[in-house]
This record gives sequence, C-alpha cells and structure tokens, in this order.
Amino acid sequence: MLISGEPTRTKHRLPGMDADLYVPTGTSNVGGLVVTLGVHPLDKLDPVVVRFVSALSRAGLAVLVVQSDALMADRIETAEPRRLASAWEWLSAQPRVDPGRIGFFGFSAGASLAANAATEPEIAERVRIVAWIGGFADARLLAIEMQSQHAWTDRGWVPWEPHDVSRQVFLKALTDAVANPDDRVILESIAQAGEVAEEPQSLAGRAVANVLRATNPQAASTAVAALPDDLSGYLRRLSPIESADRLRARTLFMVDRSDPLVPSTHTRSMFAAVRPEIVDRYVVLDLLEHVQPTRTISAIEMIRDVRAITAALASILLQLDPSW
Repeated sequence: MLISGEPTRTKHRLPGMDADLYVPTGTSNVGGLVVTLGVHPLDKLDPVVVRFVSALSRAGLAVLVVQSDALMADRIETAEPRRLASAWEWLSAQPRVDPGRIGFFGFSAGASLAANAATEPEIAERVRIVAWIGGFADARLLAIEMQSQHAWTDRGWVPWEPHDVSRQVFLKALTDAVANPDDRVILESIAQAGEVAEEPQSLAGRAVANVLRATNPQAASTAVAALPDDLSGYLRRLSPIESADRLRARTLFMVDRSDPLVPSTHTRSMFAAVRPEIVDRYVVLDLLEHVQPTRTISAIEMIRDVRAITAALASILLQLDPSW
C-alpha cells in the first residue's frame, strides 16, 4: 500500500443521491469504499469531508462519498439501504476497482443504514467490510430514549439529554410517517408546545401524539409499543439490529463514549448482536464528539484515542487492499 498523489474527483448522479468518486493516481486495481455521512450531514464538499475522503483515496482506495436527497432533507427512508447497495454495485463496476474489495463507511445514522445495506441479498456475500461510527441499533428504542430523555444501559434507565439535531430528526421521522397532513400540523404543535386543543383524527396520528406526550421511559415504552403496524414496521425496518444475524462483512465499530446524538449503548448492542467471528474491533473513544474528533481531552487520552483511530483506519485499508 503506497500513498499516492492528489486523487481525481468526478461528480455523479445515482438513484436518490448525488455522489463524488475519488480515484487514486496510478493504473493498478484498488479497493473501494462507499461513504455515507448520515442524516443532517456535512455537505460532501465540506473541507472536513474532502480532507478525510481524499486521505483515504491517497492511501489507495476508490472512495464514493454519497449525499442522499432524503437524508439531506432530514428524512430517513426505508428505501435508503437499497439505494446504498445500488451505489456499492455501481462502484464495483468502475474501472480499476476490485469488486471483491469494497466496503461501507457509515457515520451516525449512515452507519445504521450502511449496516442494513450490507445485508441486502444482492451484495451481502460480497461486502468486504463495514466501518461503523456512532450509529443506532434499534430505532424503536431510540424513539423511547429521545422522548423520555433517558438511555437504556446495563444499569437500567439513566438520564440522557439528546442533542437538538437528534431531537429534530426524531420528530420529523415520526410526524412524516403520519399520512394525514392536518394531523402532522397538530403533531408538530404538540412537539413544540405540549398540549393543544385539537386532537389528531387518524389512528396513526393519535398514536404518535401519545409518544410525544410521554414524559418518562415507561410511558414512552408503552406508547411506542402501541404504534400501529405500519409505523412500528417503519422503525423496525430502519433498525440494523433486526438484520444483524445476516451481516457477513467484516465489521468495525467505533463510538463516542458520551455521545449526545445517539446513546453509545446502541453501538455496544450491535457489537453484541453480530456474529463474533466477523468483528474486526470495537473501540470506545473520548476524542469524538459524536463522529468528529474534536473534543478536548487529556494528552494521555489523546494519544490513546489517536492510536486506536489510526489502527482502525489501517485495518480498513488492509481489508480493502487488493495486494493482500
């Protein structure tokens, strides 16, 4: 594996998403990586993203960084894993890309969607690696945690204050899943102001209203369990823990110990749910603020976490290098 010069970048339009493909200089075959930045993400042309993706490409990978129309609009759709799988297949067909050495790198909700994509039947046996940073395992549990402001841990429910971005995405996901537009307006009012004079008319609207009125883990759990089948199914289909036993790719987990957007216990749950033989590593970090290494920590913690991140990235590169 050699560090190459500045990669070439080309723009593409794939189903449901824009994408930039970074290809290293040279003529030899290279491995590939589909990078998804999650919901409410940085733009794919943000300098932080460009530096990261360019570095991966200079290290010898063809990197396809995707920007989903839905995720950019703060919508998490059940069709997203299939779109990511299509992006993976598109990358596998590109010149110089070794189709046997392609993986996913997912950030935040993108990690969850990438894990789901890697279990799509068309590609499940061919995905080489899934790198996960800060995803959610169970969307139903996350809904309870968001609403109750408590996280489920091995010590039971503990107080947890969700980030405003997570809360915004959670509310949008629940209200958008209600078909009646008048009910959606009422639900948005309940979310913002609490009680309102008018009640939602549809069964789905009333069920979501009960979730939004829950003030503790027990009430939120009861309300989420009572969601109609279509809403419950929506959350279940988003949850990678539901398909964890079908994941065949080598899997690498990283998580912020005190993550304010998704409780770190979700990553731990996914780590425990997949087959042990596919786990590359499980790394808990203090340097991350959700998915970006920007938290102020001690020098000793910094050295420890930088070493762990470097080792994780090296493992990804080795898994995808056709020369190995």
